[in-house]
Amino acid sequence: MDLIELKKVRYQNFLRHPWELARVRILLFFLKKLNLSSKLITDIGSGDAFIAKEVTIAFPDVSVIAADINYTEEIKKKIALNTENISFVSDMKMIKEQNTASPDVVILMDVLEHIENPGHFLEEVKKTNNIDSHTHFFVTVPAFQLLFSNHDQSLGHFKRYTRKELTRLLKLHSFQIQHSGYFFSGLLAIRLMEKIFQKKISTGLYNWNGGNLITSFFTALFWIEFKVSWYLSRLQIYIPGLTCYCLCRPL
Repeated sequence: MDLIELKKVRYQNFLRHPWELARVRILLFFLKKLNLSSKLITDIGSGDAFIAKEVTIAFPDVSVIAADINYTEEIKKKIALNTENISFVSDMKMIKEQNTASPDVVILMDVLEHIENPGHFLEEVKKTNNIDSHTHFFVTVPAFQLLFSNHDQSLGHFKRYTRKELTRLLKLHSFQIQHSGYFFSGLLAIRLMEKIFQKKISTGLYNWNGGNLITSFFTALFWIEFKVSWYLSRLQIYIPGLTCYCLCRPL
């Protein structure tokens, strides 16, 4: 969860949104396909560290560096409870101080849309993370500029991307694309309706109140939807979705 939305969370009755739960399951799907040799993952733009925590649960022998420029000592104390194998940094330049090994994976989930000059940012990430050609990057961004709205502006987004725009950006900065596509196809239709009628239909991440059964149902639905799009993408058939993703590595 973005730290902007974290501030709005009602902790007493807080439930994770199916969007968040499905999203982390998709990440773990890709991580399980990789041979994690150095047992180190860097999560940049880690927000409330939900992803970092889920990664260490799925891979207990992996260490995660959670980096977010918005971390303060107060926020780190708030989110660092019950965490193992996770270190928190607020400046990417501190990552080398935390670990000198090359990470197996750098996670950039919903980060590039916050950056006015994403190309420069990608180069900085490579410089400050001991990156080598064996490091994989998993990148996600919100899809389709047509859907850019007040919600994007409130979260500090500069733009949304198509799959081709994202892969073009990464290739321009010397990344080899291994796989790319979309997910959350069903949510794309909902966001389009919101855009057309200028009315908020879905609830935010911080105020989801669907209950455990409904949460599990939609999480499973999103997962099935992703698996269908995953197999189709291997045939070069790309079903549009609300989120665009890319698995790549530097040349």
